[in-house]
This record gives sequence, C-alpha cells and structure tokens, in this order.
Amino acid sequence: MNKREQTRQTIIKSAIKLFSEKGYEYTSVDELVQSSGIAKGTYYYHFKRKEDVLMTIIEQDFEEYFMIPEKISYSNNLSAPNKMHQVMIALFTRYKSFSGIESYFDQGISSHYKTAINEIRLNRIIPIFERIIRQGALEGNFDIKQPSVISSLIVRGILSHIDDVISDFSSNEDFNKLLSGIDELLSKVLGTRFKLNI
Repeated sequence: MNKREQTRQTIIKSAIKLFSEKGYEYTSVDELVQSSGIAKGTYYYHFKRKEDVLMTIIEQDFEEYFMIPEKISYSNNLSAPNKMHQVMIALFTRYKSFSGIESYFDQGISSHYKTAINEIRLNRIIPIFERIIRQGALEGNFDIKQPSVISSLIVRGILSHIDDVISDFSSNEDFNKLLSGIDELLSKVLGTRFKLNI
C-alpha cells in the first residue's frame, strides 16, 4: 500500500471510529482531520465532503458483505434451490454483524446519499438473485419466465419491507418471523421451500 492509500485508509478508520462513537451527523470534518493526524488540505485532497468518506466506508462494507453470497451464486457445484438457500442464510447471518450499514440510513445524511446507498445495495443483490433464478429456470427447478423482472421484484420488495420494520425488531423471534415470511414468499414465487432459520 503506497503512502497516498495509507493516508486515505487512516482517514477512513478515524471516520469509522468517530461515526460509531458520536454519530455521522455530529462528527465534524475538523474532528476527522484531528483524529487522522493530517492537515486539512490533505483531507480535502482525498475527500471533497464528509459524505464522500461515508460513501467509501459503505462501499467497503458492501464489498465484504456481498463477497460470500456472490461466490455462492457463481458456484458450479450447487443446484439453484441450494444456492438460494445458502445465499439467504449468508445474507441474513451476515446482516446481523453488518447492522452498521443500515444504521447509516438514520445518521442525518441527505436523501441524495440515501438513494445512492440504496442503489449500490440493489446493484449488488439483484444480479445475485438473477443468476440463481436464471439457473433454476434452466434446470427446471423454478417455473420462472422472466428471471430479471422477478429478481428485481423480490429483492426490492424484501429490502423495502426490511427498511420499514427493522427498527422495531427487539429479538431473534422478530428476525425469524421475517425469515419465515421471506421463505413463504420465495416458496410461492419460485415453487421451492427453503426453510430459512438462523
């Protein structure tokens, strides 16, 4: 890692710490600069706005979060129903440990950035589902004529619902009710029961 990238990562690490301690909205650029041990000009060389640091953090989080589900979706050794089951388990198991991603939506960022974050999320998940559903249709496991449309509808519907209800969750029972509902939806649409439980 060269010096430029080291400085950039130092700023990002400082931002993660400050955002988690104080919240994004209550962290100033001056605090980021001081915590990173750099000059203000150096900060602005790497990031034009505080939101740009946040977007970089989220993109890095998403890269790690989606690594395993994407790997599963490309596997040549699994049937489509098996892939879908494993991807759903991976997404929701990792969701608990990556809950900080969702918390960024509530940290005072502008609607423009919320929209951008949501688009990044959709652009990572929808292709995973489409690959699996397309494979399932070819195998004869899923009776689906329009994999692209169905994938988008499933993912957008699930994520929209999660965004609406996640703040009300207080226990694993709430989480498992959500999984049961998603399982029922997928089984009706795809014709295969997945028995999701984490």
